[in-house]
Amino acid sequence: MTYLKSIAKHAMDARFFWKSVPKRLLFEHVPKCGGTTVVKYLSDQYPFSKTYQLDNHQPMVSIQRFKNMPQKERYSYHFVVGHMAHLLKDDVHPEMLKATILRDPIDRMVSHYYYVLRRPTHYLYEQVKREGVSLKDYVTLELSRELRNNYVHRFSQIEEKQMLSHPREALEKAIEVLTEEYQFVGFLESLEADLLRLKHLMGFSESYVPMKANATAGRKKVEELDPQTLKEVEAMNLLDVALYQKICDQRVIGG
Repeated sequence: MTYLKSIAKHAMDARFFWKSVPKRLLFEHVPKCGGTTVVKYLSDQYPFSKTYQLDNHQPMVSIQRFKNMPQKERYSYHFVVGHMAHLLKDDVHPEMLKATILRDPIDRMVSHYYYVLRRPTHYLYEQVKREGVSLKDYVTLELSRELRNNYVHRFSQIEEKQMLSHPREALEKAIEVLTEEYQFVGFLESLEADLLRLKHLMGFSESYVPMKANATAGRKKVEELDPQTLKEVEAMNLLDVALYQKICDQRVIGG
């Protein structure tokens, strides 16, 4: 960050002089779950000086940097956000609430594929474009662990080999984490209503204004997929489908 940008960011913190900072929040930004829109909203609720944003291109570097901080410095942050912020849940201030947004996992995979096709900077773009990878092949070739039961892996932190050999154990662990350690799990399909609940939970002074950021244009809808492709996408994400349905049924939203 340049010196002038740093000055501008810190100047923005002056707006918090007249209002209280809300409860502390860790937000796990799951790719292609509306996170860009949500993160923009959440970031506006916290001073820049009290925000720790992971570098989503090199999240493990940001995670290790945070873990290496003295406890006093780690606890000074009120908002921790990014892909894999979940890995910092035991290092943040003990009063920090945890939140995330999920979406229908089949719809997420379709969105993920078309997003990569239109994003030359994405790490999968070259391979997908060069080899003319179809959506069906995109999930079955296992190009990335983002593409197979990502929810269960992400929240259980059980490695893929063990996850596939003991699927029930991995699924139950991920559900346990989301229901017992996360105070808020929202859904992209009901984003506006869920973020209103999050506003009340956190004590935000501003409401969410519906907007689209990082949306995938020109993509197929799930109902437009051919039966074989749909079958393959579902088969590669059976655990995520089960987790999503379980969390939807329980409506795990803090209050």
